[in-house]
Amino acid sequence: MKRVAIFDFCETLVDLQTADEFVIYIHKNNRLPLLNQWLFTSWKWFKKLRFIAIYDRIFRHNPIEKKWLLFSLMGLSESIIFREAEMYSEWLKSRVNQNIWNEFEKSMMNSDLVIICSGGYDSYLNPFFKGFDVQIIGTRLKYKQGKFSGTIEGLDCLGEEKVNRLEMNFGREFWSSFVIDFYSDSITDMPLFKKSNRKIVAYNSKPPKWAMDREFETLKWKN
Repeated sequence: MKRVAIFDFCETLVDLQTADEFVIYIHKNNRLPLLNQWLFTSWKWFKKLRFIAIYDRIFRHNPIEKKWLLFSLMGLSESIIFREAEMYSEWLKSRVNQNIWNEFEKSMMNSDLVIICSGGYDSYLNPFFKGFDVQIIGTRLKYKQGKFSGTIEGLDCLGEEKVNRLEMNFGREFWSSFVIDFYSDSITDMPLFKKSNRKIVAYNSKPPKWAMDREFETLKWKN
């Protein structure tokens, strides 16, 4: 049977949460209009005062932090975001988790199909993996008449949505057509772990208890 390797991106192939950091990167590199600056500053203050953390804890199925921060880019031209995404993708290459990247390179040689399935934005995932024969399934930014709307297309590619996206792209027979290796750091990816044959949990300093309890394979980011 054919083999597929599926990789999460944030805190798996690289050592940070890339979506929020992308927005922060754009704000740092550009003097944006006053409304965008105000939205970004208010996000920082509410985060510092822990209001956002409290809200997200109460409304766990509809967290606001990522949405609010992304909304602070509303109105930016598509060309600016694409330009920044190209530069950001280059910077991300310095944040690779080498042990997980080694597995990615092995999969490129030994698997019939390699997929990046992530809540990261495809704006920077696509240039990051330029030159690699991989399928990229990420969260898509929504544009109207060449301007960023402040929101995403459809749902964020997290949790159960990763399973839905894979079925949308490859059909429901996908799960029975391949032996599936899945690499991720997060328990929120349990829906996809449950669909996979080989489950590999990436970690920074200590294997997470939830992975050990389930006897999943674990792999440290870096030696």
